[in-house]
Amino acid sequence: PTEIRGHSCRIPGPPGRATGGYVRWNSDHPSICQSGSIRFHRWESESDDYLRLASFLEQQQPDLLIIEHPFLFVIAGVIGALKLWAATHNVPWWMVTPSHAKKLVLDNGKADKKQVLAWAQKHPFLRSMPELSQHVADALLYLEAWRKEFPLGPAPGQAQA
Repeated sequence: PTEIRGHSCRIPGPPGRATGGYVRWNSDHPSICQSGSIRFHRWESESDDYLRLASFLEQQQPDLLIIEHPFLFVIAGVIGALKLWAATHNVPWWMVTPSHAKKLVLDNGKADKKQVLAWAQKHPFLRSMPELSQHVADALLYLEAWRKEFPLGPAPGQAQA
């Protein structure tokens, strides 16, 4: 089937101190099935954060992960955890930098967060959401960048870097 129960994951900071946004996309019926945030708590260990992330992915069973390319070394562990989960579950993944996604989608690689949020608020798949977080807006940006970069989707089992 052509359904991509994909997730565009944005994990913006180190474990224990961050919130990450996600969107779940269904390509058979172009729509956002679900969106939200994953919160990592300061009072929990880094191990707990990784287990929370793995549990979330197990529940969602994505067919594709889209990951924000890190610009800070401190989040490399989270990126590694996402890639390991994808590899052990035969789920393709694609990494994109924020500037590349903004260039692909907004034609402006230097768009600021307010511009991304304004774009997302007008997006036909999210118009019905009463409140839209910046994390979800960023995740939607990465999903749309992937859709532009790979209009036919990746080959089965192919990981994109």
